[in-house]
Amino acid sequence: MKKQLREESIRNFGALWHKILSSESNMKNKKQYPHLMALSSVESAIISMAYSNEDIILRDIIQCLGLPKSTLTSIINRLEEGGYLSRCISKRDRRSYGLCLTQKGIEAHDERARYEEQEFGSIIDRLTEEENSQLVSILNKITSP
Repeated sequence: MKKQLREESIRNFGALWHKILSSESNMKNKKQYPHLMALSSVESAIISMAYSNEDIILRDIIQCLGLPKSTLTSIINRLEEGGYLSRCISKRDRRSYGLCLTQKGIEAHDERARYEEQEFGSIIDRLTEEENSQLVSILNKITSP
């Protein structure tokens, strides 16, 4: 009986997970979010990190996102070519490159913040304080190594 319950839980979780992912990929107001539509989630996360930490260096991003250096370099090249950011010498470690957002990069960050406020806010608003706390706790448990 335990195995059957586990299998049913996996199916239910899978269905909910795909529903969450499909709502993310089917943004209702695509015209409101042109930058988000053009960026991958990792690219958007890097822009957000650069916005939040003006002196972030590539090593910080590698550690935070767990990306290989070659992958990060490719992503930053795409973001630079797209006009979202540029590499700049870090003030903290003059031997390292940091990321400087362009106006387009700042707009992309602001767009992501609006999207998260709208979408995540609507989820949070449907839950009680206790449910919010439980949700965050469970998601932390799922994502921790």
